[in-house]
Amino acid sequence: MRFLQGILIGILLLSGLTGKGDFHVHGSYDLDKDGHEETLILNARASSAIWVEIAKSSAIDTLWSFTLPQGQIFNDAEIVDIDGDGYYDMVAVVDLFPSIKNQAWLYVFPGNADGFAHDPLVLSTESLGFNIVRPSNLSLVPGGSPQLSVAFGATLRQSMVFDIDISDNDISLMNVQMLIAPIISNGYGLVYTGGFTSNGRQYIATLSPERNQLKTAIFDVGQNFKLIQSSLIQLGHVQHLLGADIQEFRSKRSNKNGLLVPFGSNDVFLLEVDSEETKLFNTSLSGKSAFPILDKNGQPNISDILSKRRDAEVYTAQPILSHNLPSSRLEKEQLSPPPPPLIDEAATLKPVAMYNDQDLTTLPDSQNEFYSSNTWGFSGKRKKGQT
Repeated sequence: MRFLQGILIGILLLSGLTGKGDFHVHGSYDLDKDGHEETLILNARASSAIWVEIAKSSAIDTLWSFTLPQGQIFNDAEIVDIDGDGYYDMVAVVDLFPSIKNQAWLYVFPGNADGFAHDPLVLSTESLGFNIVRPSNLSLVPGGSPQLSVAFGATLRQSMVFDIDISDNDISLMNVQMLIAPIISNGYGLVYTGGFTSNGRQYIATLSPERNQLKTAIFDVGQNFKLIQSSLIQLGHVQHLLGADIQEFRSKRSNKNGLLVPFGSNDVFLLEVDSEETKLFNTSLSGKSAFPILDKNGQPNISDILSKRRDAEVYTAQPILSHNLPSSRLEKEQLSPPPPPLIDEAATLKPVAMYNDQDLTTLPDSQNEFYSSNTWGFSGKRKKGQT
């Protein structure tokens, strides 16, 4: 059921939760194909997640909302058609309480003709067989199956790719494969994952910021998620990697693509991979508040945020210095800031495309490999939602 909020975008107040998580505007969609832009917002004041439509009259129509119990928040979410039934489902991971065992860490809200179900299907941490699970963020995997990737923090410090099976009001994980890299395992920073295409190949990156450095591990999707590169990139004075905002970037006007890596210090970079190294470029989104972190008095303009992301450009200059590992020693240098961007490098950011623009909606269709992996049967159950 839909209910009109009647709030103008310019004064929409969606404050972040104090001390927990980040306010997050997920992306642009048009799932009901009515020509109006839709987006998912996490960690607003009133709800853990809300799905809204931006009407041409500049009003916000709230189509769906959900509130987690006990003050919990979602760390991240993805919109994906899990079972191929033509309806997009919402998959989300939760910021878990560290002292409580066997919590629900994965929420699936099945899609239907009206949007998303209000009673989610959930998967508990106990079903994974790990002592401690701390999911950081989610990402779509380019290339088909597995569909999703999740990053786990301490004590695992690795990523996991998987598919979700929905059957008889239950969920289970299939095609599970752990992505392990020594550069990530041996560290202390938060761990994040991101799927992307770069220079014609498809990858999963595991990222971990530590002080003024970014540890990166690159896994090749086409080689059954083989670890192909590990790098240590000097960042300077950026801080607070926004895991929920890590997303694939594809230009509409050039062949520029990669993984967008935003920071809370208002710095936004593009990660690219070639045959020899991992590179990090600056983008025109830096300094534009396209990925805002809000306090209780923040008043984001949702339409403006989405517009800035669509108009992103990438600096085509020397990238920030990176070091491929292993190495006998790590030189600690940093290049001077890149020059201004080229004007003709306009690009569009769409983690999942709108139906009217095939250049944005479709994932690359050249990936037909079958990926073998150890398959574990992780099952879940339906949990009654609070709306």
